[in-house]
Amino acid sequence: MPFEIHELSLVLCTLFFSAAVFNLALYFGYHKKQDYLFFSFFCAFHIFKVWLKTFPPGQILISSLGLQAIDLIYFSVSLGLLSLNVFLLFHFDLNKKKFFITILSAFSLIAPFIIAEDVFIFLYVLIAIVQSIIGLRKQRYNWMILLGLVFLFISTILGTTGTVPFGYFIGVIVMIILMTISSGIQLSQHTNMLNRAKLQSAKLENQLLKKSIQPHFILNSLTSLQELIEQDPQKASHFVQNLSRVFTVFSKVNERKLIPINDEIELAGSFLDIMAVRMDKTFELKVDSINGSEEIPPGVLLTLIENGVTHGFSRLNTGQFQVSKSITESKVIFTVENNGDAPTSINEGVGIQYIRSRLSEAFGENYLLKFQPSEHGFKSQIMLNR
Repeated sequence: MPFEIHELSLVLCTLFFSAAVFNLALYFGYHKKQDYLFFSFFCAFHIFKVWLKTFPPGQILISSLGLQAIDLIYFSVSLGLLSLNVFLLFHFDLNKKKFFITILSAFSLIAPFIIAEDVFIFLYVLIAIVQSIIGLRKQRYNWMILLGLVFLFISTILGTTGTVPFGYFIGVIVMIILMTISSGIQLSQHTNMLNRAKLQSAKLENQLLKKSIQPHFILNSLTSLQELIEQDPQKASHFVQNLSRVFTVFSKVNERKLIPINDEIELAGSFLDIMAVRMDKTFELKVDSINGSEEIPPGVLLTLIENGVTHGFSRLNTGQFQVSKSITESKVIFTVENNGDAPTSINEGVGIQYIRSRLSEAFGENYLLKFQPSEHGFKSQIMLNR
């Protein structure tokens, strides 16, 4: 017994609704990645299209504008395919997102007035296919997305020519299934990577703690403290407070994945005060464009500053460190810069390994760590994808 139109609509709406909910769950549970949000929009607009298909094409649904069901169907398709292409822009992290989103959005709004619906579908699916081909360079499992889009393109042609009934919807369903499998693979890989990062982070954390609170560090600090007690008791009291705070925070470093950046900066300042006394130098810490609400893994900025003190000020008596934040179209960049000597090479020691593990644990693959000489000395940058 063939499906009645309302029964078929119910089945399609159920499928699209399930896909939309699944992608919304990924959005809220997976660092709020925007690509999943836009794919849920794609599914939602197709639910709207299926609902509109239950009306006679000539029926007027918005009398004040004279819009018929068939007009709104085109708009739902244009907004749906726009959402699909925006999903791919974010999913593949392509360049010039704002530019392409603006162009695609503008054309989607005027397309119903200048070209046929079938032509629009073919055009936007072709654009999506091109994006998927580019995305293959980054992740091999993206071939599933490309396969789904190619199937959608072919099935749409077959549906338009009348060879396959409901060809477009069949293509959309197959594409959604393949994209869901691709997202599942990506999520599985991300989970495995996160678990490995947590294990490595815990291991390196213990190594870093041993390195930072090793006997000679304590002995040197106590020696400096003894001299201060005799020479400047008030300064000695401040030294003890800083030393106590550093040890306390280090002992709790694994309790939270992210901490307010102000806490990290305060800790770094205490550390510089300690090292200034121990090395008989003067260190200054400046902060630029930080509002205090930002969050960062504990010990990351501190480790960058510690490396700067260790490698950049062996022959200099004064030093300046600056922590700043800048924002681009696609990234938030935290920069730690000092005016010390730039190292001739960067060794991936325990400290840098610790930083990478902490960033991977907190942000997955959505970060980049850079080291390079600067105009004033040397700088380290943590670049987080927006």
